[in-house]
Amino acid sequence: MRLRELRGNKTQEEVARDLGMTQKTYSNYETGATEPTLSVIIKMAEYFGVSPNFLCEYRPQYSPKNDIDRTLNLLCGLFYNMTPQNRQKLLGYAKGLIDCQED
Repeated sequence: MRLRELRGNKTQEEVARDLGMTQKTYSNYETGATEPTLSVIIKMAEYFGVSPNFLCEYRPQYSPKNDIDRTLNLLCGLFYNMTPQNRQKLLGYAKGLIDCQED
């Protein structure tokens, strides 16, 4: 699972509290010591703003659309963990990249 990657700068304790579980339970999910139930996977995916498939590292057969979906899910997870100021900086940077693109 991608829990450590999605947790960003938050502590396990903070995420566990937000999800309504103990830090030990969350830690076990993050390290792979135990597997969460489907309902917990869905809850964590909603919390991090990603799909359950992305959270569980499910990799369907490659297609360009799946690659875009994976990238969007990762960006959404990262964006969720940013401060409002950094979100604005990222959006400005992305707009600048678009403006500089060659056709």
